[in-house]
Amino acid sequence: SVDAIEILNARMALRSHNLRGAEFAARHKLPGTAGSDAHSRPEYAHAWIEIAPFTTRDEFVANLPGATIGGDLSPFFVHFFSTIAKRRKKLAQWQAARRERVAQRRLEVRH
Repeated sequence: SVDAIEILNARMALRSHNLRGAEFAARHKLPGTAGSDAHSRPEYAHAWIEIAPFTTRDEFVANLPGATIGGDLSPFFVHFFSTIAKRRKKLAQWQAARRERVAQRRLEVRH
């Protein structure tokens, strides 16, 4: 079963994406949650939940309906950080694979 639906993800590019989550939660009478989904410092703390103290999962779920969701979308430029990070990761993978191929060829030449 589902306990809650994320109704504010600060990393969404469009507000309408969060609205769809909020409408789904309301339609199914589920409490909402929020998350910054931060991938870089400029994104930290753009979404939060103000919730009564809890120590267990069950207390957290019980307190969600009375929680306050706060925040807004992260600046649009943060998506460029992710694009750069993905490209760097792919380049590093390509370089590692290339080094492995070169090393393998050197071993084959020696034998």
